[in-house]
Amino acid sequence: MEIPRTAFQAGIYSFAKVLSKIFSFLALIYFARIVGAAHFGVYTYLTAIIVLLQPFSTLGMLSEVGRLSKSKTLKFLQDFIYTFTVLDVLSSVLVALIVLFRGYSPYLALASALVFILLNFFEFLTRSHMIWGRVRYVSIASVGERVLFSVLVLLLPKKTLFLLFAMAASYLIFNIYLIKKIKLKIEGEFKIDFFSWPFFLALVFVSIAARLPQVIYEWRFGVVDLGDFGAAFTIYQGISYLVSEAAIFLTMRGGMFKNRQYNLLKKWSFLMAAAVMIPVVFLNPLLVIFGNLLFGPGYSNAGGLLAIMAFSIAASILYFYPRVKLIYHSPNRYAADYFLYMVSSVLFAFIAQDIVQATVLRVLAAYIHVAAGWLLADMLPGSTAA
Repeated sequence: MEIPRTAFQAGIYSFAKVLSKIFSFLALIYFARIVGAAHFGVYTYLTAIIVLLQPFSTLGMLSEVGRLSKSKTLKFLQDFIYTFTVLDVLSSVLVALIVLFRGYSPYLALASALVFILLNFFEFLTRSHMIWGRVRYVSIASVGERVLFSVLVLLLPKKTLFLLFAMAASYLIFNIYLIKKIKLKIEGEFKIDFFSWPFFLALVFVSIAARLPQVIYEWRFGVVDLGDFGAAFTIYQGISYLVSEAAIFLTMRGGMFKNRQYNLLKKWSFLMAAAVMIPVVFLNPLLVIFGNLLFGPGYSNAGGLLAIMAFSIAASILYFYPRVKLIYHSPNRYAADYFLYMVSSVLFAFIAQDIVQATVLRVLAAYIHVAAGWLLADMLPGSTAA
């Protein structure tokens, strides 16, 4: 039986993404174990600032531009790479200023801004290649960038500045590779034709909900507690990676969903969430031991925080249904749901008494987000077709 070309490409891409995540995951664990909670807390804070400001590098237009570029000429995409370059560079200045304002060195501020610029370019270029079906180049770049990053982490001094340098260098090299393969030039005119407030605000809200609490933790509890949190969060991200990939796939296919598919999605979301929650509950003590052993004596409570975070994996699965339905049927409600998530996450970060309580409340915010999303999605008529 002949395997469809699209399915074969999807398999290659998925394997490359998983492989690249494994390399990155192991490199960060190695770095975290050596430097200890205080230094890893600094890294966690800087990456939080980078992710927090990412929506401003594209103004939420990347998906729409990528979608349209498939049916347009290369000139169409080339016009927008100029826009993204301007937005990217301007946003990076804000990254550097925030890091400086918090009292970190000018070197860390500049390195953070550089990583911000190059990371956003990498995402833009990989998205461009994917739209045109150039999976081979994306796969090579994804794995190559993470392998190079891991090698540099092993070879360079174990300092936060050099970790950022490793990230910047790996992104730079494979950005050059991708630009050569697509033959893009940074020229054109500044245009925001496809700006959409609902999608932009949703990106801003989810970035704030995900990362601003970490900035607040650093301010309220100190960089050591943030290092414990960041170490646990690294493991959590590795565990939840497959969940996020499934969510991306469902979102891409969700435009064709009818009532029958939505009902099936509801049912299977509950079943998958239950299948995840049962081992999390019964194996929770082992997660504590695993986290503490993995990071060593330089961390006081990484295992305990990991065990708490694990409860929110089921929430990510339960959000499959409202995510898909709200994106396609009501972007305004989608943005409103993430606004609620942002408010609850930030509020809980301020009222928590310590990092453990903050992590518990972070999980609670995730389930509030899910409950609100289901309520908003069920209020929509959806599609009446079978």
